Amino acid sequence: MRDEILKIFHDDLWKDKRIVDQRVVFVKRSESTYEKNTEVSVIQHLHEKNIEGIPELIKVTENEIYLYSFKGIRVFELLVQLDELFHKKGLSRAHEVKDLIIARCEERQKRIQHALSEWRQGQPVREPYPMFKFNSIVKVLAYCTKIKYDVKRAEEEMEKLYACWANFATVPFRDATTRNMMFCSDKFTRIKFSQTEERAQKVRDVIEAMLNDNNFWECELIGDFDFSTCIHDTTLEDDFISCKFHERTFNGNPFVEPKEVIWFGEPNEIRAALSFYIRYYRFGGRKAAYRFLNPVNHMVRFRYDSDIFYFFQLNTIMRNLWKEVDNEFPLLLEITEKLSKTLGSSIAKTDLFYETYPNAKRDPWDGMVGVPEI
Repeated sequence: MRDEILKIFHDDLWKDKRIVDQRVVFVKRSESTYEKNTEVSVIQHLHEKNIEGIPELIKVTENEIYLYSFKGIRVFELLVQLDELFHKKGLSRAHEVKDLIIARCEERQKRIQHALSEWRQGQPVREPYPMFKFNSIVKVLAYCTKIKYDVKRAEEEMEKLYACWANFATVPFRDATTRNMMFCSDKFTRIKFSQTEERAQKVRDVIEAMLNDNNFWECELIGDFDFSTCIHDTTLEDDFISCKFHERTFNGNPFVEPKEVIWFGEPNEIRAALSFYIRYYRFGGRKAAYRFLNPVNHMVRFRYDSDIFYFFQLNTIMRNLWKEVDNEFPLLLEITEKLSKTLGSSIAKTDLFYETYPNAKRDPWDGMVGVPEI
């Protein structure tokens, strides 16, 4: 069973397998020709729609895409440091700047989703985000937390949930989280310190010095750099949830209405509830799996995240959106409740993943560690 769980993590949840060269030229090695061609097509379409902050294509080879690299700081990292300034130094202006940045990101994602919906209409074959990616998370987390549940019944509920969700999947899938956005300012690019804490402090110093410069926060370019997941489809709510209901962007209110988690189209309570289930299990599940199985990378990649957040909030959000959800998926909600109470926060002392896959070792990187010079 342990080997099966580690293989699932390696094949599906472990993101460090993809090699990305982050220098002046951003080189992406795609996992398939279809993925590469899809990402190239999406990037070209977004440029045709005059959406700023989309990387420029340099060349495309059999397995690689060469793009000009954005210089600056990931928006996620910027929000982390703004929170640090607000909570630790009491700078209310940091909270105002954070809200401004999130609002700018939301407006961008709204435009991008609309453009990608148009792009999708010209694509002959589309498939929803695959079901095995949801099943794998439940299996991995149940194993890691020693939760007992009726596997056959859970699979039946999952198949039912997925079939319902897949019928609503009408827009290209994106991971529209602030991790995949860049605040493009050379003020952050010039910070090149190898130690994470040293660099983070330098970043905070720059942010604090610029807090009252409205033009800086309102006008500097924000870029999006990952469109490889557009090979699959998802729901209208998914980008909204990724952008506004990530732990780092969540406003603290789980009691939202279906019309409040959508930019386009008609609101739907069932679609909204299921979209939260799918997105929160991917958000929280991957982070928790790293913490249990690959702590070496977790300590860098997810050092500013809490996987418990998603499992703690999920049932409340779903029940508020869709009153009948407990009658439809009682076991899946029960598993979520158990995970919210058993996941804990301690990090594994042994890296089972690297013990099993020693050749897979990578130097962890989250953007706050300096990238080596060419």
